[in-house]
Amino acid sequence: METRTFLLPLGAMARKAHVPPKWLKEQAEAGNVPHLNAGGKLLFNSEIVERLLMSLASAAEHQQACAHA
Repeated sequence: METRTFLLPLGAMARKAHVPPKWLKEQAEAGNVPHLNAGGKLLFNSEIVERLLMSLASAAEHQQACAHA
């Protein structure tokens, strides 16, 4: 069975990821979050963004644990 990946616009991706749209836009424009700029609209692959955010959260947790050790 084929799975399709859909690109989400900024607002929908921010809601799905539970992050502020402004933060997500800033991160995308800074090159920290992969995205496609199509006609002035930022589009995101939700699977990639969610994996990236989980990785960032894990790294932050690890950093905090090391700081408290």
